Amino acid sequence: GNLDLGANTYNCETNGTTANTQYDVLAISGTANLTNAKLAVDWGTFVPALGNTFTVMQYGSHTGEFSAVTIPPVPGLTFTMTYGNTSVIISAIAKQTIPWTGTANSNWSNPSNWAGGVVPSATDTVSFPSGASPYQVVISSAVSLGTLTLGSNCTLTLSSGSSLALNGTFNINSGATLNVGTSTIALNGNWNNNGTLNAGTGK
Repeated sequence: GNLDLGANTYNCETNGTTANTQYDVLAISGTANLTNAKLAVDWGTFVPALGNTFTVMQYGSHTGEFSAVTIPPVPGLTFTMTYGNTSVIISAIAKQTIPWTGTANSNWSNPSNWAGGVVPSATDTVSFPSGASPYQVVISSAVSLGTLTLGSNCTLTLSSGSSLALNGTFNINSGATLNVGTSTIALNGNWNNNGTLNAGTGK
């Protein structure tokens, strides 16, 4: 039959690479409505390796995509989401710079705004390419990253109550704007500001 997950969270326990035996697979014979639903992966004691894939959902057809995807970080790896005609697949690939696409809205936490369909995590490198269409990006929660580069035409705004922690370098290129307001930034690497900083009362 069909399944509408609503605003519920699909908790996928993963302890290996064998479907249904070592990791969960949610199988729907009809249409799966993923809009507004969330996906949370739990690796347990398992450590994924480069090239591992996990078919975490199967369906006859689907509408929408998960509104939020939580995948615990693994050193040296990043993860992509593929929404196919009959399945959702998580793939472990080599860590790379994760670009913003902004195809859905300005919300940093929306996975549909990121290439690969997964919001960056604490060890990821993130970039907003220079010379592209204007990017208006809003952080409304606590975000931790490896490094971050704001290209020209990018405006990053930290809304009230949010925070940004960086373990690496923060580059604000010429033509980029950072609006901090009353929020906070914790930086454990280098700070290279060639753009516009509106600090407000944050730190």
